Amino acid sequence: MKIGIAGTGRMGSAIARRLAAAGHGVIAWNRTPAKVKPLEAAGISIATSAAGLAAASDAVITIVTDAAAVEQVYGALLEGDARGKLFIEMSTVRPETEEALEERVRARGAAMVDCPVGGSVGPALETFVEGFVAGDLSGVFPRNQLSYGYRHWFPRPSTGGACKRLLLFLRWMVRREPPDFGLWTGVPPAALLIPVDTHIENMARSIGLTRRRTRDWKMAEEITARLRGLDPDDPVKYDFALCHKRMSGQCLNRRDAEVCAPCSLRPVCLHWRGRQAMPGAA
Repeated sequence: MKIGIAGTGRMGSAIARRLAAAGHGVIAWNRTPAKVKPLEAAGISIATSAAGLAAASDAVITIVTDAAAVEQVYGALLEGDARGKLFIEMSTVRPETEEALEERVRARGAAMVDCPVGGSVGPALETFVEGFVAGDLSGVFPRNQLSYGYRHWFPRPSTGGACKRLLLFLRWMVRREPPDFGLWTGVPPAALLIPVDTHIENMARSIGLTRRRTRDWKMAEEITARLRGLDPDDPVKYDFALCHKRMSGQCLNRRDAEVCAPCSLRPVCLHWRGRQAMPGAA
């Protein structure tokens, strides 16, 4: 199988090198030609265009910077005959961007797998939880039957749990700015997911960060994906402000003329969007 790589930044280049080292045929392309030079020097084939990359590949991995780049790259990739091709989309963009893209890819007779890489902490948390629930705990729990209360403290991302406490702990330890501690410098803040509790859930729905009705792992991913549009390097920095706004009573999750009057989020709030401004409001 010939594997194409569209997007040769740090992650795309690493994927290309690893696949080539494993013996796969790899061909790379980047919108900025200079960025494929190191791969060319390493013996990896280089395509001169996105359409040429698609034509020469059985599967194409795309990993680019943002939604605009995704649109540009796929516009070029799908120019030729894409029938029977597999596109593996690994860019970190909003879910609706991926959904619309998948429809376009399928319309051209190709298949697409949505596999975003945001350096998600999900696999790490899965391993962490495994260490607490999969070992021999018969010294604490008879016949190794874990109690509901114990399991409640260790939810798994793979079963859909929101993992609020674990994600909050990670926020404390990873983020470099107050009110967080920033002790774990080996983990980039960009990899974090927002810890979702009832306050974040309601605030996020009110200002259009999620439409999901269940407070779960997918909701945390969706809210974080939208916050990455504001700050891709530190999307979770908004957690404290959003949560505090709700906890302090500055947001009642409903329209209230007195409480809502000073709120700067009113233009994007579903309780006010499209409504007539309050008397005396700007």
